Amino acid sequence: MYIYKPVSDFLRKILKKTYAKLDFLEFNFIRPLRELKYKQAEQFSSGHNIGLEPILIAGELPRINHTINNYFNQLSISAEKNECWALLEWPYIEQNYFDNEIKYQYLVVPEYRQTSLRNPDFRCPPHIRFSIIIKPYLRQAYTNICAKRPDMEPEILMAALFYTYKYCLFVLDIVKPTTVVMWNEFMWMHIILSALCKKRKISIR
Repeated sequence: MYIYKPVSDFLRKILKKTYAKLDFLEFNFIRPLRELKYKQAEQFSSGHNIGLEPILIAGELPRINHTINNYFNQLSISAEKNECWALLEWPYIEQNYFDNEIKYQYLVVPEYRQTSLRNPDFRCPPHIRFSIIIKPYLRQAYTNICAKRPDMEPEILMAALFYTYKYCLFVLDIVKPTTVVMWNEFMWMHIILSALCKKRKISIR
């Protein structure tokens, strides 16, 4: 079937942009999240004590605040019917820091949580944009992340927000916490996590 050349060229450009967009998402967000979910599902399965109810600690846990680390270490030790799992939001810190300072179980959030990606030509697919528009807490989180990261392209921040939302769903699904302790709750990831906890009737303190 013959297609008029200008139309054919236009379609070729559209397809090229679409594939480039999907490649960017796949390489920077989809594949890393898939690999991290597999790894952390195994980590939780091997570290979780089935007889104990998990408490999830989330929020901006300071990297080198020994007082706060000691508080959560003690909380983990003293909780007879619970075990503590933390979401650590500093993926670039060396692993031995965590192992030396933290005595409770932890999951390290995806690296794009602290994203510094650059791609001025990238545009989010409609399904990501629509998912954020229809959920008030994702709109609020998007406003927050744009204010926190004015140096970043809004479209990439939108993708980072969407896949962080997917990661939060994953964590709540595997950990199934009875309580989530929110510490220094003021970042966009915490807005998402708090909203999901309220929807699932998970206690927040």
